[in-house]
Amino acid sequence: MKMKMKIVVGTLALCAVLLMTTRASAQEEPSKMTMSEFRRLDSLALVRSNELLQVQVNTDARNMSDLKNMQSDSKVKAQDADRVKKEADDAAKQSRSAYKAERKAQKARKQADAQAAKALKSREKSDKN
Repeated sequence: MKMKMKIVVGTLALCAVLLMTTRASAQEEPSKMTMSEFRRLDSLALVRSNELLQVQVNTDARNMSDLKNMQSDSKVKAQDADRVKKEADDAAKQSRSAYKAERKAQKARKQADAQAAKALKSREKSDKN
């Protein structure tokens, strides 16, 4: 029984040692890279950086183009609004002058009617005499 115990404890100890060495070797640094591998990784990182920069430049150019288009659209809309405002102002001015002309015409008709009535009265008086 002692022998079986020693075998079991020895097996467990052996397994524990194997697990610890496996963990310790997993935590160690990976194998060291050569200079050519470093250069290759640097080159890939540089290419990736350049690609990202180019994508950013393209995006910025597209955004700038969109903003310029929006600005020109806004300018056209503002010019249209100014034109419509000027037309409305001109129409209002014409309406005011037409109103004034109509008032003058009514006044002139009223005066003409009054003068015609006076003339009629004068004729009637003159006919009676």
